[in-house]
Amino acid sequence: ESAEYYASYYEEWLDSAGEAYSFLNELLAPVANARMIGHACLAEGVYRTEYDNGMAVYVNYTTESVTVDTVTIGAESAIRKEGLA
Repeated sequence: ESAEYYASYYEEWLDSAGEAYSFLNELLAPVANARMIGHACLAEGVYRTEYDNGMAVYVNYTTESVTVDTVTIGAESAIRKEGLA
C-alpha cells in the first residue's frame, strides 16, 4: 500500500544506487568466478573473505575506520586485497 511513496521518489536514490553498484562491481568483479575458501571475523564488525585466486575482501560494518592485517578499511566500507598466499 505504500509503494507510491517509493516509486515517486526514485530520483532521490537513483544516483546513490548507481554509485553503490559501481563500487560493488569494481570490488567484487575479480572474485566473481573464484571459490570462497575462507571467512573470518577479525574484530567486532570486521570480516575477511578469502578466495582461491589469492584475493581477499575485507568488510567493515562499524562506524569507524579500522586497521587489520596491515589493511585499513574505512567506516562502513570494504576493500579488496590481492596477492594473498
